[in-house]
This record gives sequence, C-alpha cells and structure tokens, in this order.
Amino acid sequence: MFGFDYTQVSSYLEEVCYGGLNKSLVSQGGRACAEYLPYNQKIYETMITTIIMSTASIISWKTIKLPKIFPKDRNPLGQRILLLSLGFVFGIETGYKIASRKLLFFLNPCHMLTVLQLLILASKPGRVSFAMLRIMLHYVYGAFIAVFLAHMEGRYFYGEFISFWCHHILIAFIVPPYMVYTWGPDSLEPITNLGWNMLTGIIFGIHHHYVLQPLGALTHVNLNYILCPAERDPFRGQYYRFAAIFHQTFALFFLGKIYGTFIRYVIIPILPKIDYFAGEHDKKE
Repeated sequence: MFGFDYTQVSSYLEEVCYGGLNKSLVSQGGRACAEYLPYNQKIYETMITTIIMSTASIISWKTIKLPKIFPKDRNPLGQRILLLSLGFVFGIETGYKIASRKLLFFLNPCHMLTVLQLLILASKPGRVSFAMLRIMLHYVYGAFIAVFLAHMEGRYFYGEFISFWCHHILIAFIVPPYMVYTWGPDSLEPITNLGWNMLTGIIFGIHHHYVLQPLGALTHVNLNYILCPAERDPFRGQYYRFAAIFHQTFALFFLGKIYGTFIRYVIIPILPKIDYFAGEHDKKE
C-alpha cells in the first residue's frame, strides 16, 4: 500500500534532468558522444590532471594571501539591484532548463559562476567574500569564451537567446568590475601573485574531472564538452582534452590578470572616488 516505486522516480528524474537532450546534435551528448574517447584515455587524462592539480595545490597554499583589513560595509543600493537583476535572469535561465528538460546542464561552469556571484553580491566585505571574488574573477574567463564562441544549438524557446545574452553580459562584464569598484582595488590580489590562479584552476579541474565527467559518463550528457568536443572547437580531435589542459591553463593564468588589471587601472580611475576605509590606513599584503 505504501510501497515506493523507485523506478518511476528514477524515470521522472531522468526526464527532467536530460530528457530533452537532442541526440541529433552529437555535441549535446548521446552514445556516440560518450564513446568519442577511449575509456583508457579518459583515465590517463584524469590522472595527469590530478597530478598537475596536486602540485598546484601545494604552491597555491603557500602563496595565497588576503588583506589585513577590509572596506566598511556600505551596503550600496547598486549591489542589491545587481543581486536582484542577476537572480531574476538566472531564475529565467533555470526555468528554461526545466521547461526544455535539461536541468542537468545547470552544472555547467557559467551557472556555477553565477551562483558564486550571487553569494558575493549578498555578502559583506571580508576574508571569505574577498576569496570568492578573486576566484570568481579568474573563473569568469569561461563566460568570455561562452560569449565569443556562443553555442546556440538546442535553444528553441522564445526568449532563450535574449536570456542567454543578458545572463552572460551580467556575469562577464557588469558584476566583476562593479564588485571590484565597490570593494576597492585591494579586493584583487597583486598582479605577481599566481596563487589565486592556481586555486581557481584546481577548482575548475575538480569540477570537470570529478563531477561533470562521472555524471556525463553515467547519463551520456556532454556537460561542458567533457565527453566530446564542440562543433566549433578549433582543437577538435581525439586529443582535444589534452589541448584543453594547455589552452585553458593559459587562459586561466592570463585572462583573469588582464581583466583585473583593466578594471584596476582603466575602469576604476574614471569612476567617482570612494572612501573605502573611512579614514583607516590600508595594510598591504
């Protein structure tokens, strides 16, 4: 009488999470995509990436630092407006994922980046929020790639294109510079400190190889192209993931620094000055 039909629940979850997968688009997933790379190659690549991440974690742990004092909490209206705006757009994007029965794609990096930005926007300046901001600024390069190499396959609902662009413009070009401006230039690490780049790369690698890859193998869903390459991938081929280790590391190490430098020395100087510490003397790292 009170029996629980696990099969029915499992079938329902599959339908909601990836039931709308268009198997005619190999880049979205399916059996052909899941078998694109030999199983042994996936293991070797994961092992190599893990060794690199382990080495980077030792270096990163010794080099990451945070300021000794933080700006006063002014709780600016703009920050609350951005929080509501990003939450609204992200809610629409999530709704499209549910309606198209592709909720599993919620785990893609741009969505995780959005969650991180929402936490930052809802936070006060402090050690945790500054750490999240620095990680976010290096992680945002993925949103740049999504903008410049936009993949619109599988977006069929009216308004999905507008939602995509609003979402990515917010997370790539509006939230990062606004938060650095609001919390001050010292919310960024010194340009010579590479520890935060390494920490971000470790998080990125763990997310892909130990979260997206097992889920993709289980469901045959190509989460952030971990199973097979995108149609527009310039390194498309059997070793596209080996190539990604190099070009993604390069992007991770340089784009965040370039973007942070641009915000610090180009954007902030042209905006109204803010008294971040209300008379206190900042202690450098």
